[in-house]
Amino acid sequence: MLHVCLFQYSLNERKLLELRTEMVALHAQQDRAVTQTDRKIDTEVAGLKTMLESHKLDNIKYLAVAFVPLSGGGQNTEDPTQPDQ
Repeated sequence: MLHVCLFQYSLNERKLLELRTEMVALHAQQDRAVTQTDRKIDTEVAGLKTMLESHKLDNIKYLAVAFVPLSGGGQNTEDPTQPDQ
C-alpha cells in the first residue's frame, strides 16, 4: 500500500513538474511576443514623430513665405497658395 502511495505521489510530482515546465515555456513565448509588439509600436511611434516634425517644418516654411510679404520684409507679392505660372 505504501509503495502504491509513493508511486502515485511520484507520478503526481512528475506531472506537476511537466505542467510547470510547460507554463514557464508558454510564459517565455508570451514575453517574446510582447517584446516584439513593443518594438513594433516603438518603431511606428518614432515614424509618426518624424512625420509630425516634417509637417511642422513644412507649416513653418509656408507661414514664413505667406507672412513675410505682408510685413514688408520681402519683395514677393505673389500668393504662396497659388501654383507657379
